[in-house]
Amino acid sequence: MAHEVADKVTYNAFLSSYWLGKEEMANKKLLSLIELENHIGVTEMQEFKNTSEQSQREMRLLLGQLIKEKLIQRLKDAKWFSILVDEVTYCATLEQLLIYVGYVDEEGKSHFDFLEVKDILETSESADSDTLTRIITEELKACGLTLALVFGFGSDGASVMTGKNIGVGARLQKVCSIMERSHYINHRLALACSDANDTVKYIQTIEFTLRQLWKWLEYPRSVPVQHL
Repeated sequence: MAHEVADKVTYNAFLSSYWLGKEEMANKKLLSLIELENHIGVTEMQEFKNTSEQSQREMRLLLGQLIKEKLIQRLKDAKWFSILVDEVTYCATLEQLLIYVGYVDEEGKSHFDFLEVKDILETSESADSDTLTRIITEELKACGLTLALVFGFGSDGASVMTGKNIGVGARLQKVCSIMERSHYINHRLALACSDANDTVKYIQTIEFTLRQLWKWLEYPRSVPVQHL
């Protein structure tokens, strides 16, 4: 009986952690969510003892690994897939490469899922095209995926990605000749919106109004709303 309760508690804790991630909620809310579950009648959750940050981190890593393994299997079943990458800077010092994959399942439904995030400078001193290509190639190989089956490559349009001869896309295309390269539309839209903010007065007015409204709602007693 005790083992059954322990198994149920563990299952509920993992399910709660997964739900937080699925709903894009803060990881630190896990203990609060478990406390709520206990309050509304899931009394066995009071037996959950793995409340340390390390334990919660290990839970998330295990969940992430399981989700990734299932994603890899779906990619293998789909055979052909595309990849989309983007560089981000975390805490102004850590350069990371985000890797996403797009594919169509057996039912003909299209999917676009997160695959991995890699520390670019962990094994290199420069985030050049050679380094980025190596990271992508090694990640696909580690997942048991074949680069030759990549039919699409999307990037943020930076020269290191789109260079005609030595860009990341060009290097990958040497392995998979049918691969199409593109500057993904979301990034193009973001650039267009950024340019519009700088040149169109109407958008500047809306942005200013929304910012003032946010300040008024966030700090109603200390920040007076400026009139246009």
